[in-house]
Amino acid sequence: MKKGNQVVLAVSSILALLLSIPLDWFSINGHMGNGMSASLTFLVKLPIWLVVVLGAIGVLLSLLNSLGLASIPKFACLGFLLVATLYVSIALVVLPSQGGVSLEVGPFIAFSGLVLGYCHVKSGSCNSAQQSSPDEAS
Repeated sequence: MKKGNQVVLAVSSILALLLSIPLDWFSINGHMGNGMSASLTFLVKLPIWLVVVLGAIGVLLSLLNSLGLASIPKFACLGFLLVATLYVSIALVVLPSQGGVSLEVGPFIAFSGLVLGYCHVKSGSCNSAQQSSPDEAS
């Protein structure tokens, strides 16, 4: 994938993730939970804004690799994305099964940002083996 396309993909992913923070994520008996005030629990209770930022960090690390500014292992990029995906999936799958809970737009925007992030990592941008070192380029 061309570098310009990788940058657009990564920036789109990060923007979608960050856009989901101020949006409403769910409604419990008429009370709204947004990305700034609500939290999700799986083993550890994390605020939604932190979950989204973790996903954005994974994409940002991948972007730094694709630009040749860093050499971060692919598993590190994927690790951040996996944690964020786990918690967003809880919002998308588990919350609606609870009585009186309805989903709003936030988790869907965040999930689309995570999908774009996985596409960016899959494009090979986070694979340090594909990057040439500055010494090899000269």
